[in-house]
Amino acid sequence: MGAKRDPAELGLSARTKFVLAAHLTFCLLVAVPPSAQAPTAASGTVPTVAGQSRRTATGRASPAQSAPIQFENVIEQSKIRFKLRNSVSPHRYTFETMVGGVALFDYNNDGLLDIFFTNGAAIPSLEKTDASYSNRLFRNNGDGTFTDVTEKAGLQGIGYSMGVAAGDYDNDGFVDLYVTGVNRNQLFHNNGDGTFADVTDKAGVGGFVPKLGKANMGVAIGDYLHTGRMSLLLSHFDIEYAALYRNDGGKNGETNFTDTSIASGIARGTQGYVGWGDAFVDFDNDGWEDFFLVNGHVYPQVDGIHTTTRYLEPKLLFINQRDGTFRNASKLVGEAIQLPQVSRGMAVGDLFNDGKMEAVVENLVGQPMILRPEGGPQNHWVSFQLEGLKNRLALNARVRATAGDLVQTGEVLSGGSYLSQNDLRVHFGLGSRERLDQVEVLWPDGKKETLTDLAADRFYVMREGQGVVSGKPAEHSVKLP
Repeated sequence: MGAKRDPAELGLSARTKFVLAAHLTFCLLVAVPPSAQAPTAASGTVPTVAGQSRRTATGRASPAQSAPIQFENVIEQSKIRFKLRNSVSPHRYTFETMVGGVALFDYNNDGLLDIFFTNGAAIPSLEKTDASYSNRLFRNNGDGTFTDVTEKAGLQGIGYSMGVAAGDYDNDGFVDLYVTGVNRNQLFHNNGDGTFADVTDKAGVGGFVPKLGKANMGVAIGDYLHTGRMSLLLSHFDIEYAALYRNDGGKNGETNFTDTSIASGIARGTQGYVGWGDAFVDFDNDGWEDFFLVNGHVYPQVDGIHTTTRYLEPKLLFINQRDGTFRNASKLVGEAIQLPQVSRGMAVGDLFNDGKMEAVVENLVGQPMILRPEGGPQNHWVSFQLEGLKNRLALNARVRATAGDLVQTGEVLSGGSYLSQNDLRVHFGLGSRERLDQVEVLWPDGKKETLTDLAADRFYVMREGQGVVSGKPAEHSVKLP
């Protein structure tokens, strides 16, 4: 299929690009009555893959295939106290079941990722009638804990909030937020002093998000094959399966994608689950992006039906086999991701600046989760924070990192997953490789920059036209289980 031109090529402003990213992550099906049938596939019948039952997806692999990492949920140690309020009404509006975005971004420029959660509102007013409905911002203290600074920052929000995307629309060096909602969107300008101002009306971006068709929930973007091309993976409803579209390149400005959902093993492992937040992410730093997906059904009533479908569902991890296929290792990486929940938004990033990527999950029922990978080989890694000239956050910039025979490509993206925002830094696992031979940056304005011989296990800040302006080792002060 043909891909449309990148927004950067169309000359859109930084504000427009990141507002569009927020809209694209906001797949909202509005006001579906409780008697409505479950969504159907867009065209034709979705087959059950290779004769498998839709619940055999997480069958155990042999011990020889066991994934080395184990996930731990460190939400209690983080001191984050938050529960999403979606206000379940007698009408059972569909948006009540779809709320829950997460953003990982550094709001105060201290070099640490902070966490922002969206929250619902009262029904039918769709207003945040008390503090329990407020969106929440938690400041990273740098010691494994977080502090609620929502009121001080002025990010409580109004209306029934859904998704969030980050971007620096005015290029002042501080990350702004765009929050989408059922009845109102909000653009928050970062004042640079720990506070935000609602500039929605002034900017003219408060419009209602139109409802969309088909059950495309989350979108993951990544170069899982090391071809230098970004492929797409879309999470879907339980009668479908997550769809993997491999980017095969193209000519004359057209990009061709091939549906490899079945051939890759992703379809078999995801059919029967209602998928939401997802990501290509290298949790074990072996240099190959795996696929992570959080799940949870829309209708609580499914628990009363005599089928294998359940309202609460586990999370899924697929290990990249480096040949275009993935192995389902969901039951081999610890009890934390096997815990059935009703998960929605999910964002990934290095919360503790130690070279490990965490996943932050917002759940419709109960507390959020911070999933931290522990154990496994002590692989090397590298992280890049890019600073552009006209585009301060360098959104849509690409980094190509070469370490011996390992060549990877990453991109700075605003928005992604489901209603969420991942770490804006570009992270690469390097396996046993201790240095980068070459790093090439393609900046959004088309300029290229090349650096050579960089040490691994560092956080680099690269400024357009100046190369590396900072390189720091990992933090080791944070002690987590």
